[in-house]
Formats: sequence, C-alpha cells, structure tokens
Amino acid sequence: MLARIARMRFAWLGAIFLAACGGGGGAPAAVPFTVAVQSQPSDALAGETLAPFRVRAEEANGRTVTLSLAERGTLPAGRVDGLTGTLRRVVRDGFATFDDIRLTGAAEGYRFRIAGGGSEVVTDAFTIRASDAFRLAFFTSPGDTPAGSAMDPFLVAYVDRFDNLVEGATATVTVDVSGFDAFGRELLLHANADTLFELVDTRGPFTTPPEADLPPGRVEALAFDEDDTQLAWGTTEDRTLFSYDPVLGGGVVVRGTLTRRYKGLYFADGVLWGLPHSGAAEHAIDIATADDTSGGSFPIDLPGTSILGFRGAAVDPVTGDLFVAADTGGATPLLLEVDLDNNARSRGTLAEGCASLATVLDNERVTLYAASPGPDPALHTVDPLTARMTLVQRLGGDDEAQALTYLFPAPIDILDLQLEADPVDGIARIGGWRWNLMVEGVRLVADAAGLQPGFSNPFDITAPDTSFTVSFARSEQTITSRSGSFELVASAAAPHALTVLVDDVARTIPPGTTRLTVPFTLGAAENERTFRITGVSLGGTGATALHTVRFMP
Repeated sequence: MLARIARMRFAWLGAIFLAACGGGGGAPAAVPFTVAVQSQPSDALAGETLAPFRVRAEEANGRTVTLSLAERGTLPAGRVDGLTGTLRRVVRDGFATFDDIRLTGAAEGYRFRIAGGGSEVVTDAFTIRASDAFRLAFFTSPGDTPAGSAMDPFLVAYVDRFDNLVEGATATVTVDVSGFDAFGRELLLHANADTLFELVDTRGPFTTPPEADLPPGRVEALAFDEDDTQLAWGTTEDRTLFSYDPVLGGGVVVRGTLTRRYKGLYFADGVLWGLPHSGAAEHAIDIATADDTSGGSFPIDLPGTSILGFRGAAVDPVTGDLFVAADTGGATPLLLEVDLDNNARSRGTLAEGCASLATVLDNERVTLYAASPGPDPALHTVDPLTARMTLVQRLGGDDEAQALTYLFPAPIDILDLQLEADPVDGIARIGGWRWNLMVEGVRLVADAAGLQPGFSNPFDITAPDTSFTVSFARSEQTITSRSGSFELVASAAAPHALTVLVDDVARTIPPGTTRLTVPFTLGAAENERTFRITGVSLGGTGATALHTVRFMP
C-alpha cells in the first residue's frame, strides 16, 4: 500500500515537472534553426520547371521553410514574373527540396529568398531565358495620325507564349492593314475651273492632289454611272460629252457633240439625263453617240414659277426623287425636289449659289452636297427640306463653273509604304507610312512564317491640318538671261507634303520644310511671263499667287 502511494506521488510530481517544461498536452516550444542552400537553382526556360534544388536545415525535421523572390533581376517594369509551384516545404532528414518551381518572366539576375526558423538565405543569381518564338506582338502600336502626315514608327516583336522578347528570331515580319473596309470611304469627284479633277473627302477637309486630264473646254456637269460603266461622264461649255476613268486616272474620252449645254447630269435606270443651261425640260442622252434629241424631253413643272434653266442635279438614291438647282431669274437658284412625275416643289433658296449638286448615301442616310461658285468656291451640305447650306471645305479653282458628282466608295491608300522588315534583337521596326484619306478604327496585323499573327490597338487617321498656305517669295523679278528660278514659300513647316500647282504643273514642298526653288527657262521670243499658283493640296494659296518674270538683256 505504501509503495503504491509513493508511485502515485512520483507520477504527480512528474506531471507537474513536465507541465512546467512545456510537456503534457501543450505544443512544444519553438526551437530556432538555420537554413543554408545545399544546391543552387539553375538557369531554365520560361514556363519550364526548374531543376530540383535543396535547402539544409539541421535539427528542423517536420518544420517548414518558405521560398519567395528576393530579386527580379532585369525583368522589365510592369512584367509578371509568374512564380508558381510549392513555395512551402517540410524539412525531412535535415533537407527541404523544391522540385516544382516555375517562372514565366524571362530575365537575368533572379534570386530566391528562403526563410525558416528565424533565419533566411538568398540563393545565387540565375537566368530565365525566353522560350521559342510563339507569336508576334506590337511593342508600340500606331497612334492617331493626320492624313498625309508620316506615321510614327512602330515596333513589332517576336515573343514566346509568356510575352517574353525572343531575341534570336530571324524570319522577316510583314505588316498589313486589318479591321476596316479599304473601300469604305465616300468621295466626290470635282472638276474645278482650271479643268483639273480632284477627289473630295465628304468628311473633309481633304482633297487629293489635282490631276490634269484636260477634257476639251470647261467642265459644267458630271455624273457617275455606278451601275453600268463605272465611269464618270461630263459635259463642257462647248457642248462636248466625255467620259473619265476615275479609278485608273486619265482616260478622258470624247464621246461626241451635244446640241445644247447641260448644267446638271444624273443617271436613272441606266440612262443619262441632262438638265440644260437654258430651258425647263430634262433630256435623255445616248452615251454611245452623244445624241440628245431622239430620246425625248420631259418638262419639269413648278406651278406659278418660270424655270429658265438649271445649275445642278442629283438623284435621291432612296426615294428616286430628283434634286435640282433651278434658275428662276433671281440672284440665287431655288432648290427643287422633283418627283417621278416631274412635279417640282420648292425647298428654298440656295443662298451661297450653286454650280453643281451631288448626293451620297451613307448607312441608309442621304446627304445632299452643293458646290458653290466663286470667287471662293466651296463644298456645302444642303438641308433638303429648307435648302440651308453648311460649309464643309473650300474647293480648288476660281469663280467659274464648278462640277461635282458622287463618285464611289474610294480606296484608302497608304503612301511611302514599308511592308516588311527584318528583326534586330527580336524587334522589327516599321515606319514612314502616310495615309491619303481619313478613316476610323484601323488595326494592323503582323505576320511571320510559322507564328501566330499580332494585332495593333485600333487607331484613327484624322483630318489633316489644312491651314498652311503657299506663296511666291516675291511678286516679280528681272533677269538678264533666259534661265532663272523662283521660290515657293509655305506659311509654316507642315507635317505632310504640300503639293503646289504652278500653271497646273505639280511641285512638292517636302514635309518639315518651308521653301522650294523652282527653275524655269523663257522661250526664245518670250520677254515676259507670269507664273500662277493654281492650287495647293492640303493647304491654300497665300497672298502672293502671281510671279512675273521680265527678261532684260
């Protein structure tokens, strides 16, 4: 009995002793330990598992050590290192092994921090290399650029599936346009008083450089045969009927002589109709023979008003009604809407005058345009219900007749085009593009053999700055030999080329410059000659538009 009691006392005292030392049911006290790298992490490819590496931690079995990044090395700012795997490991037999660690960001100088037991250690530096090229990416995407101006260079890079730059790529990069209709812009064909054709952007201000095709006589009316010949047809003040190829350029073909002058032309059901300079009836015109007498004439009736002649015509492509500018003897013509029975209704006075009319259908919405005559000819939109005119942009030419017609959805061209480039250190540089028209939501696509293509962010080609003017440096000069030169001066250095017509001959002032010297030679019997600026593409004519040269030996 006494021995039994003694044993119980001993057990009770032992329990008190263990409790005081942290034994019994409580957790054991934390025992510090140190960590050291047994084997260092080695170089690897992005996205691949690193070779296993070990950390030594003596007297720490069952305890954990934690891995994190100490240094990201040369990883570019904003890039993701992509560290994945088991980042906490249990120490067994004095070691913790990390065998499933991956990094997706390629860089030199990575270091891991491994901590446990109140101490930490940093590994040696190692490198994650880019994997094989997987696709193309725009390192810099094009930004909004005015039409006619040089686009800032953009960079296309070879990248792996984790967007790391692959510097060893060698295949040529090809860049093309994606994401918009290349024939989605509406243009008007304008024949100015200097017998030059130019394409006018209806979302202006923009006109292409005038093209000198010189039909016989001043052009008075134009119409585009959208459904049949795809040609523009025109009449002149000497009653000539001609066709013009607006796609290929040039191609003016005289078709014959008409019996009267026409100031308005339009196509309906494949037939060309003309509204005469004098008279109140429209006439059918045979485009093969220029016969305007056998097809019949149809009077346009406006009750209570005498129509003396016309100044323009255009068909409403939705209703089939005809818009005409009618001369009734007043200072400015009336806008008439004529139904299919040739009954006319006045919509009001065209306050800025009218030399021609055109309609454009854009997403089922019809817009009516008018070209007003000089002394400062301009393109206007016209409210078809009130005849109210709103200025769009100035037109080339002077105060004589202006002819205008809807043309067709015109191609958007890229000038100074560089399509291909070889990569340097995995990056291809594309630059120098210029666009001839405005367009919204453009995207570029880059291709290279065997790789997924890359796409740029959307950007816009915006309206150019057309405030620049060009003048002669002086109004006159005297020369003692028959050869000399004159100088053209721009009001400021433009970001785009300024095409200047001097006596209808094109001269170009390059982007970023303000002066151009032009040589000339007088003829053997020519003692005086006056040069004239007849037009400026993407700009206007300055104060000194004439330059007179006098020969005095």
